[in-house]
Amino acid sequence: MGNIPTTFFGKRTRQEMEKAIRDCIETAAAGSGYILASGCEIPMDSTEDRIDHFFNYGRQYGRQFMSTLKERRPELFQQ
Repeated sequence: MGNIPTTFFGKRTRQEMEKAIRDCIETAAAGSGYILASGCEIPMDSTEDRIDHFFNYGRQYGRQFMSTLKERRPELFQQ
């Protein structure tokens, strides 16, 4: 679970946040039940727009990643 540094919610660019999200998902998600989250609390100086972007981009990229993973590694999805 985690591990987006809290600085991405206020002081970093959207592109930096998106890269951190992709890196976390690509590193930890395959077959693991990974949960994307901030590395700790979301800072008080975070903007609502930045928090929304984190959830929206994480959802979008997570679905995209899982879709391509299902094609590459179907054994992970067998019941």
